[in-house]
Amino acid sequence: MQRLSFVFLAFFAAAAPGCIVVQPGPGPVVTCSPPTFGNSTASYPQVNVYPGLSTSIPAGDIGYLVTANGQGGYRLAWTDTLNSPACFSGIITVQGTVSQVSGLSGQETLQQSGANQLRFASAPGANVDGIDFVASTDPAYFDLFLDGSLSVNIYYTDTATQQVTTAPANPVAFTSP
Repeated sequence: MQRLSFVFLAFFAAAAPGCIVVQPGPGPVVTCSPPTFGNSTASYPQVNVYPGLSTSIPAGDIGYLVTANGQGGYRLAWTDTLNSPACFSGIITVQGTVSQVSGLSGQETLQQSGANQLRFASAPGANVDGIDFVASTDPAYFDLFLDGSLSVNIYYTDTATQQVTTAPANPVAFTSP
């Protein structure tokens, strides 16, 4: 089975968060914007990302990928290996602050809605979009949507097994020892 892999980069480029409008190609226009509702960080299941390892998404799947460096740096990437017009959006919240925020492709709409919160959206098709950021504290709380639904796979490399797995729930809290 062919797998699309993403390697975590230990270095993050500091970038001023900005908004970039994504216009889909031929076909119907997809409205894809960051969520406007808030989130709560209570009662999120917590999982540990093995630091410095890659993670992957199976060919033919759609979803999110989370990697970390073990020192507060996270990468959230998303893709649809079948190239649909699906809208990926979500909210990332930490108890401290987020910094060194940058998009992976430059096609993402990124909003820093507070010192501790990021909101994002894009419709990448088969391309890879995402966010690099540094959290001053763990865990980082993720509310991730696919076309407005929480029903989407979130892949990460588990610290205990060192295997790529999916998060047990969405929303979810990630840590990286």
